[in-house]
Formats: sequence, structure tokens, C-alpha cells
Amino acid sequence: MEYWRYIRGVIESLPLMTEEDLSKEEFDKLQTVFNIPSLCKIYCTYEHYLEKRQKIRNQIEYHVKNKKSTSNVHRNSCDDG
Repeated sequence: MEYWRYIRGVIESLPLMTEEDLSKEEFDKLQTVFNIPSLCKIYCTYEHYLEKRQKIRNQIEYHVKNKKSTSNVHRNSCDDG
């Protein structure tokens, strides 16, 4: 169990959610590969990192856009009454 806590701690400490995307060189310096003997290897490629970052950006933009449109609907309905 301690091994999994160690992996989780390392992954959570990675600076992946910064404003700017990491460069390939910066990403390569991070520990993103864990070999678990007799079980598997956990890893993340730079391309996968960029794909996930883009998905997160899209989700944030979607929620921000929907929040604005929802707040406009509520505001307009309140103005009518």
C-alpha cells in the first residue's frame, strides 16, 4: 500500500496544471514512468499530456460559457417579473 501512496504523491506533486504548457524538455525532466514489478508499467507521454491539457481547457471553456449563458437566462427572467 505504501508503494501506491508514493506513486500518488509523486504524481500529485508534478507541476502539470500550470498556466502554460510544459515544453517537451521540461516534461522529460519529470518522473512520469513507474515500473511496478510483476504487474505493469504506468507512464504518460508528452503527447498524452498535451491531449489531456487540451481536454481540460475545453471543459473549462464549456463550463464558463454555460455559466454565463445560464446566468443571463436567470437575470432576464427576473427582470420580466
